[in-house]
Amino acid sequence: MPAADAAEVQAVDVLFVFDTTGSMGGALNEAKAQVTDAIASVRQKYPDSKFGLATVGDYDPGDTPWALKQKITDDPALLQAAVGPLSADGGGDSPEAYGRALHEAAVNGDIGWRSGAKQILILVNDDVPHDNDLNEGVPEDIRSQASPWNTGIDPGPDGTAGTADDIDWQAALAALKAKGIIFATVFYSGSSVYKPYWDWWTKQAGGSTTTGGGTTSLGDILAELIDDTVSGGSGALDPAAWEAGDVHVHSVGDTSLRDNLYCRNTNPPLIPRNGKATDAQKEACAQHLMRMVVDRMKAPEKKGSITPSPLSWVVLSEHGPWLGINAPGKQGVTDYNTAEGRRQWNIVADKASATAATDRVRMLIGEEMGTTGTTGHFSAYYVPDYVRNGPLNPAEGYYVRDVRRDGGWGAINHPFNGSTWGCWDCLRRYPKTIRAMEIITSEALPGGDLLRRWDQELGNGYPVAAVGGGDTHTVSRVGPPSLHAAEQRGGNTAKLGADGRARTYVYTGRAGLGAGFNSRDQFDPVRVALHDGTSVASNGPLAVMTVDGAAPDSEILPWRPAHQVKVAWNKSDGYGDPTSITVVAGQREDPVSPREFLCTRSPYEAPRSERCRNEKRFAVSSSDKASGQVTIDVDATGFPALARVARPTPHNPSSYIRVQVEFPRVDGKRRVVYTSPVYFSGITA
Repeated sequence: MPAADAAEVQAVDVLFVFDTTGSMGGALNEAKAQVTDAIASVRQKYPDSKFGLATVGDYDPGDTPWALKQKITDDPALLQAAVGPLSADGGGDSPEAYGRALHEAAVNGDIGWRSGAKQILILVNDDVPHDNDLNEGVPEDIRSQASPWNTGIDPGPDGTAGTADDIDWQAALAALKAKGIIFATVFYSGSSVYKPYWDWWTKQAGGSTTTGGGTTSLGDILAELIDDTVSGGSGALDPAAWEAGDVHVHSVGDTSLRDNLYCRNTNPPLIPRNGKATDAQKEACAQHLMRMVVDRMKAPEKKGSITPSPLSWVVLSEHGPWLGINAPGKQGVTDYNTAEGRRQWNIVADKASATAATDRVRMLIGEEMGTTGTTGHFSAYYVPDYVRNGPLNPAEGYYVRDVRRDGGWGAINHPFNGSTWGCWDCLRRYPKTIRAMEIITSEALPGGDLLRRWDQELGNGYPVAAVGGGDTHTVSRVGPPSLHAAEQRGGNTAKLGADGRARTYVYTGRAGLGAGFNSRDQFDPVRVALHDGTSVASNGPLAVMTVDGAAPDSEILPWRPAHQVKVAWNKSDGYGDPTSITVVAGQREDPVSPREFLCTRSPYEAPRSERCRNEKRFAVSSSDKASGQVTIDVDATGFPALARVARPTPHNPSSYIRVQVEFPRVDGKRRVVYTSPVYFSGITA
């Protein structure tokens, strides 16, 4: 963290609360050995930081439910002295007095919170709190216990249930948040079924949950957790901070709101089976189609042994020209009307905003352009208004230009191999408009030619992120569009988010869906993450990467001769642990001294040359699998392409690192995650 940024934080107060019940001996031993070093690490970045210590147990006879061992102090020796005598004992039943810790943190004046300081409560624990229903307020998709999940009333300070000071878990969380105290936890070797609950609970009070008890020391975990909390994020290496979504969803389908299979066949019909639809009827149709999409986002189709997690966001990449196609019995595709396309696009945008607010999912309006009948379109992830495009015009370059003209940006959609998209030259002409490439579309993993093409463009200096899109439709056309524009059939919406289908995960710092959400919002957190390339493409599992502590991003970092790559994955999503991790490191052609450092530029020559690009595959050890994280050193010894790098131009990086994480097959299908790259500036060697 730069010193200037650290100076902006005037003061940091941290209260460590350790569960001292019988199962926590390992955590307490680590704390005794490492807490002083953790404090020193934090104070290097945040000099005005102070620390306190408390313990929680349970209300069983002989237990101590709460004890303040050291009020907040700037003397590390006092904290070390308070940690030293701690021992693990008691807590015979499952729930513990964690609610008491939250209550005391909010009301106990002896703790010594400083006014104006960033106040952080860190609970190191392995179980769940007392409450009459821990499922209250928790989204259904992360609940692992039946409701009501009654773990018994927390009797509060007087130790007697049924009295006025009983502690309600949800109320304690709310009180902590109201006091401005950030709540974070280190879930230390606890049951994995409880981890999603802690992710949710800490999120409610501005914090996050990380896991302990693996190969990473508790001291390092505490220092990183405090740094992440102070800097406003949950940590890009924490899979829980990445949100699942789909960049390629056609809510209206290959049709329009005035002639839609699902809207004309409702009872009564939402739109006329014959004749013109009014704007009100089009709005009703859009709402009906939006409901189909949201229902599948929240309950994606299970396929085989994996139950996929819900999606929290989508980009509605509506087919611009098909929105303006006239109804059956008229002139079909030849009667395309730009004004009608714009009218319907805005109806979809408005309904997306309303639906997002009521259903708590992000629905961002976009537009897919380039209806050619061949693979490869340009999909705008942001554009302020409808972009005119013809139904059968293969002019991707013009559409990229028009999106750029309007201040928008987007991605290359489904180039199934490295030669099918119509405007590779657009990366050179519009380097700030093409922000990503669909590495995975539908259920199809990329072929080697597409990956080589991606690396070629990265090597040419164009920051292109990796995304995955399901290409799902509520309605599909039958046959060639020029002949059967009016013929429709049911689409594949049921497969939205399904196991095996392409997904995009983005890091948003767990931004919540705020009031007044607008599907056109240029600076929505998901849209910002897509723009910046803070994304991974996957056909199911989640794995994330940092390089030297930085997540994938379009920002170009200072060049350095050696790097540390860290990869973490979601151990609770059912896909298992990775089998291998492939690191790809490359550099671009040197425009200053090409005679010495010339890297091949042919779009189909791969893997360019060993001096320009290296790829190494690493096995995942049993200890890595236990910790859910791998650290890989990337330097010139193993990756000669990074030995000497080129001078950058203003918008071009000179080198990059990306990873591919391979998981075990499920139902015979390969499961692979492709991270967006991390980019570096260069020097003339």
